Amino acid sequence: MKIIPQSKIWAGLALTALLAAPSLIQAADTKLEARLIWGTNDEKSPNPDHKKVDDALAKKLKAMPFKWNNFFEVNRTNFTLVGTNYTKVVMSKQCSIDVKDSGKAGIKVKMYGQGKEMSRIEKSPLPKGEILAIAGDSKNESAWLITIKRTE
Repeated sequence: MKIIPQSKIWAGLALTALLAAPSLIQAADTKLEARLIWGTNDEKSPNPDHKKVDDALAKKLKAMPFKWNNFFEVNRTNFTLVGTNYTKVVMSKQCSIDVKDSGKAGIKVKMYGQGKEMSRIEKSPLPKGEILAIAGDSKNESAWLITIKRTE
């Protein structure tokens, strides 16, 4: 019977723990909500399916440097970021976003309009309750924007 020194046993256990660590230290999935919103100074949307955003979100948007008084929700979707790859989120026929966990409780977003990249933004951290807003111009002195917030 061969006796293995205790230091080699501990070294072997430490190496096993280090090799297993990446699978044990996985980032939690990030749950988010994205809203496609139309900003305008008109009192009503020409589309009856569009609903005014809730008062809490309207207040946050009006506190930002946007020039519009009214905001209408076009679409809303919930999605989950898994790992560190981009997740594609289709907001409408003309608009989509790619969203990625940037670490440190933050996200990176690429916004596309009519298939072309319009903007990139990173928010780190993005605490629960805070929104990230990305805007793009539209015709008739209006705009469309996407808000993203954590839902977890």
